[in-house]
Amino acid sequence: MDSALKMIRKRVNNLNFGRNGEKKANFEVKLSPEDEKLFKILKSFRIKLSEEEDVPAYMIFHDSALKYMAKQRPKTKEKLLQISGIGSKKYDKYGEEILKIVNQFTD
Repeated sequence: MDSALKMIRKRVNNLNFGRNGEKKANFEVKLSPEDEKLFKILKSFRIKLSEEEDVPAYMIFHDSALKYMAKQRPKTKEKLLQISGIGSKKYDKYGEEILKIVNQFTD
């Protein structure tokens, strides 16, 4: 078998299984209908940002980060920074607006 094909198969396998061969856990976030509404608002905000910055939407936030935001509804900087995919740079760039969106939604 071609070595490039072997390398591709190994990488695909690593996406689904850990190095020890165990199936990786699925961390899909289950959203309530209310969470889904906030998720859609956050996605719209992300699309607006991606168009303004001329970058793909996933470069701003992955769907998983938006889903965690919709589910957890962080109200503070500290809570927002606990979400995977949100670091200090992203907080500095987008954090205040995200908190504003979440707080307006929950009020």
